[in-house]
This record gives sequence, C-alpha cells and structure tokens, in this order.
Amino acid sequence: MSTITGPISGGAHGWPFGGYFGEMGLRGYLEEEFFLAGTAKRYKPVGTHGNDGKWAVEGAGEGPFKTRILVKRPKDPAKFNGTVVVEWANVTIGHELIIADLPGIYDGFAHVSVSAQFVGLHGFEENPMGLVAWDKERYGSLSHPGDSYSYDIFSQAGRAVGRDRERSGVDPIGGLKVRDLIATGASQSGARILAYINAIAPKERVFDALMPLIIGGMASGFDDTILDPIKIFAMPPGELAKLMRPSTKIRNDLKIPVMLVNSESETLGCFPCRQPDTDIFRFWEVAGSSHAPQGMTEIMDQKTKRDGVYLNQFEGVSPSIVMWSPAADAAIAHVKRWIEGGALPPTQPMIAVSGNPPAIERDGHGIAKGGVRLPDVEAPIGCNTGYNAGAGLEALVGSTQPFSPERLKGLYQSHEAYVTKVTAAAKAARDAGVILPEAESDYIQKAKASEILE
Repeated sequence: MSTITGPISGGAHGWPFGGYFGEMGLRGYLEEEFFLAGTAKRYKPVGTHGNDGKWAVEGAGEGPFKTRILVKRPKDPAKFNGTVVVEWANVTIGHELIIADLPGIYDGFAHVSVSAQFVGLHGFEENPMGLVAWDKERYGSLSHPGDSYSYDIFSQAGRAVGRDRERSGVDPIGGLKVRDLIATGASQSGARILAYINAIAPKERVFDALMPLIIGGMASGFDDTILDPIKIFAMPPGELAKLMRPSTKIRNDLKIPVMLVNSESETLGCFPCRQPDTDIFRFWEVAGSSHAPQGMTEIMDQKTKRDGVYLNQFEGVSPSIVMWSPAADAAIAHVKRWIEGGALPPTQPMIAVSGNPPAIERDGHGIAKGGVRLPDVEAPIGCNTGYNAGAGLEALVGSTQPFSPERLKGLYQSHEAYVTKVTAAAKAARDAGVILPEAESDYIQKAKASEILE
C-alpha cells in the first residue's frame, strides 16, 4: 500500500513546479502538493501486442518509488461535483507539463497531476530539468525505478484520490466525497494512457473512464526506454521506426468508457487505426487545430518562464490559432455525464481523408473538411492547418496563414458581419455539444474585441 505525505511546502523556489499560473483563489480553488511513496509493480508484455489493442501483460518484479501528485480542488466542498480528473503529467521535453487542467475543470472538478515517469523526477541525462534538479531541497527525496513501473504508479495515484482511498492518514482530496475518476494524458502521456487502456485497465479497475488526448495512434511500451525528442527527430527514419510501435487501435472489449480527442495534426497518424464510435467509445478530431496551437503554447510559456525552464522551441513559426482544448473541455463534461448514467457524448464526423497515399481533403480556404468544427474554421481569418513544413518539434504547432484584407472583405464585408458569423458558429458549436457555454462567450467576445475589418 502506498503512503501519502504533505501538503508539501518550502524548497528553494517556494512553489510546486508546473503549478497553476495566476491567482487560483479567484476561481475558488486551492492547489496542494503531496508525495506518494510505496512499492510498484513493473509490467512486461505477454505474447504479441498487435493492432487490435487486445494486449496482455504480466508482473515482472517490484521496486520502491517516491513521487508527487499535484492536487487542485474547490475550497468549498459543496462546490465539488464528485469527479476527479487524474492526469498523467507529460515529460516530452525533459520536464513536466500539465496540460489537461482546462478552464472547465474549475467548474466543480478536482484535478490531480501524477508524476508517473522517470524523466519527470530525474530529467534527461544531459541538462536534467526534472523535479529533483529543479529544487533538490523540495524534491531531493523523490526516486523512480523506471518507466516499466509507471503504469502501476499511475494506478496507485488513482487509488489514493478515489472513492475507496485510505482515509486514516493524509487525505490529498481534503475529505471530498469522490464518485468518479477520469484518467487522461496528452501527447506522449496520451500514448501511455492508450497503453494503459489496452493492457492495464482490463486488469486493474481504478478509473471510471479514460481520455487519451492528441495521440498519433502510437502506444507507449513497457520498458524503461527514455525518449528524448531532440535526439529522436534527428534520427534517420529507419532508426526512428525501430523505436515506434505500429498504429494501434483502442481495444473494443473494455467495459468502461473511452473518449479520444485529437487535433488535425494526428489525423494521418491515426488514419490506419480509425475505429467507429460505440456504446463505450467516442472519437473527436478538431479540424484546423494543431498538436501545440498558439494559445496553448502561450500558456505553457508562462509557466516555464516562471519556473526558469523555458525553451523557445518554436521561434519563427506561426502556430495554428485553432485550439483543440475547448473541445476537450466539453468532452470531459460529456464523459462525466456518461459514466454517471447520462447521455453519451455526441458523435462527430471524422476529418475527411482520401487518396493513396492518404491525404486530408481541404476546402477552398485550405482548411480540412469534416471533423469537429469550431468558430475558427467556420468563420476563418486565415488558413488554419494542423501541419507545417517545419522539422522536429516545430512541426507540431501547425500553422495559420492570415488572409489578406481583400479576402477578409470578400468574406465578411464589415467587422459587424464578422462578429455575426462568429456568433452563429459559436452557437452552432455549443448546440452540437463540442464546446461549453463559457467557450461560446469567449469566442464571441474575442471577435468583438478583434480589429478584423475595423
């Protein structure tokens, strides 16, 4: 059984790495950090892990660990909606990124970020930026036995904040009455959630639903390999192929709901493993959005500059302005209703793909056809795509190429006409269930405040 200590305070910096940027109290929330320690199982594959996702694993030893969880929860227990979103912290660039604490979370959910992977604690071998290196005074006691243990560490973190958690010691959820747990992770962490769905969830009933985000169809493995993206993108294609798993479906015999939300950037990667919606599966693709759109990279930049680990990976590029996060926010709300016996999330069309080799079909503006249609693509001010011609990490940001003043004039005639079009598109997106009411208002207010055709 794992043990919890905390809340943690102090250290050289005096705040938790990657914590909330801004004044959380204004949202009626508080943020606390805890350490989770115990013994974790490592898993190893059994048999062939094929495209159908019906994977088997078995225990292959145990190892001690001590990691952290970062908890955000309503100050007022009466405002807690009963659901905890448990996020697998992303470690792609050598330190943790917390991505799924989206605006809708602060409408009654609790959010728990789990430092499940080795790199989150110890960083890369060169220029380590993990928790221990960032603040040895605060995090120096943390240790991780390797990523083959990460899946069980994530399960133990889920149990520590779930409805059946141990309550005799420190309670990281502050006594809240928890009904449901939703597991999520984005990008590399989404690939680990995919592996968790296919291999661990059938064995360990910890979560009530699972939500991988922005995954390219690839699931993570079960060994201790550390993937440094800078080195990966510099590899010859043949060597890179050896590291990557083939495109993988989500197993279709799981008994709990799974919802996948992708940007356009992942469309072609996921195309070989597309699967239809069912009573336990939903799949959304957000047209025009990219893996790392402008608004989300700006949020990450704020945190990493504050924490002193900022790396300008995207200098000189023009990321897509289409955010996939409003759709993911709506998806979390749908999944909560789904697991509590309410309506299933609405089915949405996939992004249109055709040809050999497969290619995304595009309209006269160069914007993808089909998919989840947000106001940025229904009332566009530029060509928004999930792809660009860059190499390495910058390819992840997609692009927005602004329309000329003449083209904008031809589309909207006036600023008022543009606002009217955005308003209609935002209402349609809300009516379709792909954005929340707050996002509808945000789209409209931004259109009013813009200088389009002023």
